[in-house]
Amino acid sequence: MPAKVLIVDDEPSILATMAPLLRSRGYEVLTAMSGRAAVESIDRDKPDLIVLDLGLPDIDGIEVCRMVREHCATPIVVLSARGAEGDKVRALDIGADDHRRHQAADFDDEHDGIPDLPARIELGEGVDGRLPQDGGIPE
Repeated sequence: MPAKVLIVDDEPSILATMAPLLRSRGYEVLTAMSGRAAVESIDRDKPDLIVLDLGLPDIDGIEVCRMVREHCATPIVVLSARGAEGDKVRALDIGADDHRRHQAADFDDEHDGIPDLPARIELGEGVDGRLPQDGGIPE
């Protein structure tokens, strides 16, 4: 059974680039465009890994990360346009396993996303003990 990766981002161009790339690597890909949709998907679908943007329209990605960490240890790779070092440190402190900064141009028609992202995901997949602790995230 292929590993499930949940991509959480509100930019359609990022989802349109990342989802096919990860599917071509053999992953089952789920997507969410808001924090609330992410929390629902994590509870329902139990992904093996989460790729999380910090700048979501409803619930900040840092808060989504905190909510996930309260109830499960699923690896989280933060992928964000936020460049402030403080955001990176906060994400890692709250429980993200990795952080990668991107620019919108990484996902335009002339670029194919972030080349090292699949490798980062494969590293995250190998983390032991990353199973939900109590069956999901409460709303």
